[in-house]
Amino acid sequence: MNPLPLTNADEERFLIQRLARSGSQREHAAAQLFARYAPLFHRHFQRHGLRPAEAEELVQEVFILILRGASNYQAGAAPPSAWLWMIARNALISRHRRKEPVVDDEQAYTLALERLVADPEPTDDELADCVRRQFARFAAEHGERAEVLEHIAWHGWKPQDVATLLGRSPGATREYLSQCRKALRPYLEACREWLEET
Repeated sequence: MNPLPLTNADEERFLIQRLARSGSQREHAAAQLFARYAPLFHRHFQRHGLRPAEAEELVQEVFILILRGASNYQAGAAPPSAWLWMIARNALISRHRRKEPVVDDEQAYTLALERLVADPEPTDDELADCVRRQFARFAAEHGERAEVLEHIAWHGWKPQDVATLLGRSPGATREYLSQCRKALRPYLEACREWLEET
């Protein structure tokens, strides 16, 4: 009988468990997780106002925290991606508390808009472009809410993953997600004309 193939979550769980060991297994696991998550964390930190060099520095700090905390990871308590993102998010919050923001609100809005519009896969679809612009406005004004909706839309997170990230109960998380979507709705009204044409 053939074993079932590993899912990404299974593989990441396995890698995190290897981080708690020593020697070449630890180094190999760290390299794989770094290759997978460092670019995601780097982009995330830049979208939250860090300059590229600062984002790179914070990525390094996050992986040190991941290495130190690997032995405390409980495989059944949270999906690996939620655990890794929680460490990254907490590090970013700590970073912002330690120093003044590097850009003012208007600059942050402009940077966020440029980054989201400069999608690696640009499209001529006016509706998609409108949604991208409006989501950038929403992200500039509601950073944490936008982050949560991104995890759900782009990383396939479930409400229980978000609950782990935010440290909330499932019921409180469902209410929070509802509020996030309600807050986004007015921003997307600007795209209604293209929606009605399709």
